[in-house]
Amino acid sequence: MTTPGGAGLAPSLNAAVWGAQRAPNALQRACAAVGLDASGATLVHSGANAVWHVRDFAVRVTPARTASAQRLATVFADLRARDDGVCLLPVLTPEPVETVDGTVTFWPWVDSTHRASWAEVGSMLRQFHAVRRQGPLPLPAWNPIDRLTGRIEAYAGWPGAREDLAELLRDLAKQAARQLASVCYELSWGPVHGHPTPNNTLVTADGPRFIDFDQMVTGPREWDLALAVLNRRQYGASLGDYLDFAEAYGVEVRDWPGCDALVRARQLSYVAFVAALATTDLRMVAELDAQVTALRAAWVAG
Repeated sequence: MTTPGGAGLAPSLNAAVWGAQRAPNALQRACAAVGLDASGATLVHSGANAVWHVRDFAVRVTPARTASAQRLATVFADLRARDDGVCLLPVLTPEPVETVDGTVTFWPWVDSTHRASWAEVGSMLRQFHAVRRQGPLPLPAWNPIDRLTGRIEAYAGWPGAREDLAELLRDLAKQAARQLASVCYELSWGPVHGHPTPNNTLVTADGPRFIDFDQMVTGPREWDLALAVLNRRQYGASLGDYLDFAEAYGVEVRDWPGCDALVRARQLSYVAFVAALATTDLRMVAELDAQVTALRAAWVAG
């Protein structure tokens, strides 16, 4: 597994998230448990999770006792049960390896042949949604308001938080909750990926595969589709990109009455995510200001 994207600065662990040695300790312990030599491991991604390239594997470490860590066993079971040909499957262990310093998962290391297109994402998502079978453990239920509210409160409790911004985000979360409660969904509910984009897709020799299942839940299919609309409106996807996605998936949601409510909730979720990151990485403060400006404009326009 690799993370698509251009070249940049080598990643470094965020000590405020991880402490000095917790993630490397988790890496070493988990590799030892499965008999994998971790010497020469290279850190390739650091954020809410850390990813190392270790020989033929991508080793992903999630902070212990977090919501993401707790749901990994459920996601593992679902991925192995569905085996739909569009998800990169975990390897080496039947379930995540728990250590005192983090929860560790192992994935094949794949060199992506090119950046995935939105058309490829739409086609894969159609196949992903078509699979009804789930694993023996039920996936968490879709509850985006709880997730974003937790992040807003994490920001509000930070000594560097702006009180006016925290209140704005709280108010928008209440509005989003009311709007989502009034939506009538037209597609079936079932497993949703949570973040289906080209950045979370690897193009392998056997075809494209989804990665990053941290937001996988049981919920309305429209939640996944709304993300493509948000990317078109706010994050650089062209009209052609979006139309290719919609054609490949087979559903156009922009004229659906519930679309704007989901797009607003998705954008607010991202801003809350950036706000939570800003509490541990001051480089994200400027990004938060920019995202809040875009968020205000989008809600006024809506």
